[in-house]
Amino acid sequence: MAFDGRNVELFNEAGQFGLKRMIDAASKTRKDGGVHELRWTAQGITVAVDLRITSSPAVSSGAAPPVQGYGGMRLPETIVGAAPSPAPSATVATAAVAGGVR
Repeated sequence: MAFDGRNVELFNEAGQFGLKRMIDAASKTRKDGGVHELRWTAQGITVAVDLRITSSPAVSSGAAPPVQGYGGMRLPETIVGAAPSPAPSATVATAAVAGGVR
């Protein structure tokens, strides 16, 4: 959504290779530190994103093997909402009957 209230679609590509096509459609600029700036423009609106590939062997320092996948990553709460609070646990009362108590 633009500042003037218009909905602007910068890119829309469904399917298995949608992300690849989105990156291919961007205008790209290489920056320092292995960062690539990707830009998409439509209807006078430009969105820029800095992308740094962290799982490529070319980016790795060689000290440790690169980590594959998204293990351990979490989206911010502003994206997914607050974590649900745990349900109250049921308390189970057990009675011990001692010998001789009637």
